[in-house]
Formats: sequence, structure tokens, C-alpha cells
Amino acid sequence: HNQKEMEHTRQVHVCEDAKELSAFVGDFIAAQSAEAIKARGTFTVAFSGGSLPAAVAPKLVADLKETIEWSKWQVFFSDERYTNPEDKDSNFKACNDAIFSHVSLPAQNVHKLDHNVSLSEAATKYQEELKQVFGNELPVFDLILLGMGPDGHTCSLFPFHPLLSESTAWVAPISDSPKPPPERITFTLPLVNNARVCAFVAAGDGKKEMLVKVLEQKAQLKVGELPSALIAPTTGQLHWFIDKPAAAHLAQPYSPTASHRTSATTLITH
Repeated sequence: HNQKEMEHTRQVHVCEDAKELSAFVGDFIAAQSAEAIKARGTFTVAFSGGSLPAAVAPKLVADLKETIEWSKWQVFFSDERYTNPEDKDSNFKACNDAIFSHVSLPAQNVHKLDHNVSLSEAATKYQEELKQVFGNELPVFDLILLGMGPDGHTCSLFPFHPLLSESTAWVAPISDSPKPPPERITFTLPLVNNARVCAFVAAGDGKKEMLVKVLEQKAQLKVGELPSALIAPTTGQLHWFIDKPAAAHLAQPYSPTASHRTSATTLITH
């Protein structure tokens, strides 16, 4: 793929506000789920923590609660804090409180970090869990849901960190996260970029500067400066779901899309 073709598969959906964003992303997740289950009998999805669970929850736990085939889901976390799953810092806990505990998702289909082993063993065990679901080849997730931090990090892949060049492990331990807690495990770039669909959810005024850099000034970035800009699926699609405050400084105009029932607007960049 040359850069031009990669950009061609990127879609930026701009929603009016957080409420519309939640509805739009909920519908998108439900559509990806239905499509995957129809094609392959299962839906493999990875969630992130941060603001993502609360942002995508409302539609999933209300209107879509009965329509999604939750029993066919296999859920992983694109990164997780090395902590007890019930701890306040746990991404599992954030997702479970906001979404999973409200729907009929079997507990054994949600793959949690094992905190009773060392950090490096926890990463290895998590990779083994992936192998049990996907086999020995690099997994192809149906959907990986991502957030972007104020520094441009995604998963627990931080600016200029050596893990950005990890090429063999699918899941890696990190003990020096610049953001507390320091110890975590994270999906690596080869795993994330092998997904059928990667979808970022970024809302609010605080994201507007960073979005300009990631979406419009990629060419000027130093290598490893903004990990979110390194998410470029090899053969899959890349979607950005953002709201108007986050889109405030984007130069490109966006035009309404007819393909969705909501009033969200889609900017497809070529």
C-alpha cells in the first residue's frame, strides 16, 4: 500500500455532540457485530479504557441491548492496567460498569488480564488467550475501538517509546508508562493494524489541536511523535468518530452523508 491508498480507506465522521456521537458509534458497533457474526459466527472486538466506555455505552445498553447477539462476542482489551480487574484503574472495570454488566454478555467471553502473575507473564498469558480464540497467526480483529490521549497516545503506546517498533509480540508489557499507573500491557502496532476495522472515538474541545496534527499534518510529524497517527490498517478500514468541538480546527470541510440514518456528517478524505 502506498500512503495515498492508505488514506483512501480513512473515514472521519463528525457528529453534532457527545449524545449523537454515542448513538452513531453504537449503531456502527452493532452493524460490525451483525456482519461479523453472519460471515464468521463470532464477533471479535477490543475495547480501550479512558473516556471510551462511557462515550459508547448509552446506545449499546439501551436501544441495542436486545438486538446485538452478545453471546457471540469475544472481547479483549487493547491495553490494560496491571491491576486487579476490580480496581478503579482497570479498563475492564470501566467497560464492565458502563456496558458489559448491563447486557447479556457471558463473563467467560470477556478476556481479562491475570494480575496474579508478573507483568511480563501477564502479557504472555494475554497473548496466549488471543491464540486460543484466533489460532497461531497474527489475529485479525473484527473491530478495535481506540481512544487518543492529549499527548497523541493510543492503547498504551506512548510518543517516542521503544514499544512503537515492537514487531514480533502481539501483546507487550510496559513498566514505564508516562501516565499513571506505570505498569500495563498493550496491543502492539502490528496487531492493531491487522484489524478489519480500527475506530477511534475522540470527543470534546481538548482533542481539537491533536486531531489537526493526526489527521492533517501527518507528513510533518517526527517518527513516533504521535502514536495515534501510526494506526493505519494494512488491509482494513480506519474510522474516526469525533464531535464538532473536537473537529473545530480541521481545515477540510465535511459533507453530510446519506448512508447513515443519523444526522452525523462524514468527511471521507482522499
